[in-house]
Formats: sequence, structure tokens, C-alpha cells
Amino acid sequence: MRGQDALVDHLKRDGVVTKSEVEQVLRQCDRRHYVDAGMPAPYVYQASSWSSKVIGIEKHPELAEQSVKNVQADHPELLDSGVVELRAGNALGDVLEREEPFDAIHMALGGRMVIPVGAQWEYQVMQCIDKDAEGRIKKHDLMHVRYVPLTRPGETWDS
Repeated sequence: MRGQDALVDHLKRDGVVTKSEVEQVLRQCDRRHYVDAGMPAPYVYQASSWSSKVIGIEKHPELAEQSVKNVQADHPELLDSGVVELRAGNALGDVLEREEPFDAIHMALGGRMVIPVGAQWEYQVMQCIDKDAEGRIKKHDLMHVRYVPLTRPGETWDS
């Protein structure tokens, strides 16, 4: 994984990767298996280390299928154990119908949320937000990311 290490070294040098836990995950996942779309395994793997259940949703079935193959290649135990579940569908449609309904994201005391933050069509920051036992919130940036906008069923990002 010489090329992978060179990439991570470059990202560290440019200040894109600043956290040791992100560096570790990026070095563990062989990026030659991944396209820069869909649910990137490094994010899924990192989220699984913080949570008992991670659900990744990809709007395009072919990308969801590729994401499953990629995670299966690097960390099959995440899928086999049910800690990680990757689904094809629209998060604003019916892909979450098996889950308890929610109209907001609530973080329990001691909870953690990892989300992309930033303007559409620009690089965003993957942020980790923790709520401690007293309800205090701490945020820290993990890495730069770029996502396409979330759209409703039948919509396209350019409509």
C-alpha cells in the first residue's frame, strides 16, 4: 500500500488530515478498491468504531453495491456482524421505513454524531460532534469531504 501511504502523507502535509484516528483509518483501507462516490469505507469503518449500528444510504444502487463489495473486501466483519448495514435508496424516501420514525436527530448524553458540514458544491468538513454526560457539546473536524445534495425521490440535483 505504498501509494496509499503516500496519499495519506500528502493529505497530512496539506492539512486535510489532522487527526491521528483519521490517519489510521485511511491507512487501513486500501483506496484502490474505492471510487470517490457512494459510501466511502474509511468513513463507514470510522463510524462503526464509535457506534453499535451504522446505516449507510446510497441513492444509486450500483454505488451501494460497490460500497458493499469494498467494505466486504477490507472489513467483512462489519457487515457480517450487522454493525454496518449499507442500503440503496433515498434517505428522504422509504429506505428507512424499517427504522423508528424520526423528524429530527437527537443526541443522547454521551452520544456522538458524525456529519458533513458546509456549503453545497464546495468542499465540506466531516465533523464529529460529541455530547458529554453533562450535556456539553464538543465539535472537531475530521477531514475534508465533498457530497452531492440530498434530493427527494424523483428529483435530481440539478432540477
